[in-house]
Amino acid sequence: MIEQKNICRRCILPDGFLGVNLNSEGMCDFCSDPDHKNINWSRTEISNERRQEALANWNSVVKEMQKNHGKVPHDCILGYSGGKDSTALLDHLVNDLGLNPLAVTSDTGFMTTIAKDNMKDTLAQINVDHVLIEDCIPTFTKLYKYHFFYHNSNETFLARYICDYCSDLIHSIVVKEANRREIPYVL
Repeated sequence: MIEQKNICRRCILPDGFLGVNLNSEGMCDFCSDPDHKNINWSRTEISNERRQEALANWNSVVKEMQKNHGKVPHDCILGYSGGKDSTALLDHLVNDLGLNPLAVTSDTGFMTTIAKDNMKDTLAQINVDHVLIEDCIPTFTKLYKYHFFYHNSNETFLARYICDYCSDLIHSIVVKEANRREIPYVL
């Protein structure tokens, strides 16, 4: 069990995690400096020019998808976790942009029945097709076992590698599904 004094009293980040330090009040760098100006966190500034360029690219892709709307079964494919971000994007694609995305979820082996039921309810309200891919669970299980047994936590944090590999694997599964269904846009 982790001692209370080693955890941020506001957000529960542990002392030393990814270079985070607790101050004398028991708060981590992030909570004690919400503007992220301390030495352990550097804010990434995106120039206005870069923002405008990215927005123009996004608008161009949206116009292409809208132009082909109705000619193909799905305008795009969206990796759908069931969380607030992917749900908000899915809702935006359908209700604001008038698109017909295919939501694809890759079960990593940690999805509860309640989570799956909540996804079904949400997707029914948004009214989109959904594919839940579960045959990849053994691959994720092998990935987790390998890293739990062979990772040296004295060198790097286990979560860093697991999260990176897991994200890459999920992305690959979604892209593979898009290729299989000949859906040109993956979000």
